[in-house]
Amino acid sequence: MLKLFLIGETQTPTFQRLLAALGEFAPTDETPDFVLFFREYPGQYTVAQVAEVKRRFPITPLLSVEASLCEGESRTGKPLAGVHSVMWYDFLAQWPREREAWRTGKPTVWSQPEMAGADTLALAALDRDEVFDVPPRTLAISSDDYAYFSFLRDIFRWPRTFWVEKEPIFDTPDILFFDFPDFTDATKQHFLEMQTCFPKARWVAFVAFPRIDEWLWLESRGVTGIFPKPFRINDLRYFLSESKTVSLKIAKGMGFHDGY
Repeated sequence: MLKLFLIGETQTPTFQRLLAALGEFAPTDETPDFVLFFREYPGQYTVAQVAEVKRRFPITPLLSVEASLCEGESRTGKPLAGVHSVMWYDFLAQWPREREAWRTGKPTVWSQPEMAGADTLALAALDRDEVFDVPPRTLAISSDDYAYFSFLRDIFRWPRTFWVEKEPIFDTPDILFFDFPDFTDATKQHFLEMQTCFPKARWVAFVAFPRIDEWLWLESRGVTGIFPKPFRINDLRYFLSESKTVSLKIAKGMGFHDGY
């Protein structure tokens, strides 16, 4: 069973949602598989505190899972050193695939040194050579941005892919990608109207810098896949895989967009 050492306050809505996403695990203070700092705001933990945890668990990956107040720290402040910093919404999108890598004995991206940059983490994930079981389906995409519609369309290149705002849909979509340009009342109303039109579709939402209330609102309306913008393409492939056991074979050319 996965063994975790958790540090921080977990009673906030953000971190309660994270705890639910972790799945079954055993809390431990002896050689955990991961150490997770739940970081609510900049300055909550010091470098000295991180160093003490590192001395205690020298071979364990250290992650700082960060709430929305930490969003701009990499631009305007000094990020916490000695840990892999990941925003809470990125963690929710990435964790299922990384946990599967751990379960099958493959390295997670967080097995890389804590100072590794995004390019190193991307290459580490691509080196796993994952193959995803995602057969063609009827896909509808709702977006007011042609560039983003094109990006989502080109991930799978399924023959029956429709742009909801621009062309008639003759088949009931199996999956509907909804690109949120914002989270205004007008956009939410458009989303609800689309759900009324396609009640049987599997819904996947793409949201830039989501807030926890927005995330929970989407889940309360049956959205099973929520991906922050930008996101790792292979996380979406894993989410839509019919088999959740990812085979690790030659699978070059998957590509990535602002992620991996």
